[in-house]
Amino acid sequence: MAPPLTGYVSRRRNELVSRYVRGDVLDVGCGLGTIIPFLDAGQRYVGIEISQEFVAYLSQRFPRRRFYSRNVDEEPLELGERGLTPSCWWR
Repeated sequence: MAPPLTGYVSRRRNELVSRYVRGDVLDVGCGLGTIIPFLDAGQRYVGIEISQEFVAYLSQRFPRRRFYSRNVDEEPLELGERGLTPSCWWR
């Protein structure tokens, strides 16, 4: 059983963080994408997560956002010509 304040604390954290998140967002370790509902519709967002299941879930839940499965501890993120380029982030 989850602690009784877990949901409240998570929502409050995201509300506080959302005040400072401006412009395009690259969210490494995005988890279940709990910050996404707090973003403006015009903000571009890319989530990086190790779990392929989370990426599949998030891709269905937030079809206008981009998600990629990467283990950044074992494989480079490669944010350049050979990897995740800005042009593929913001399709």
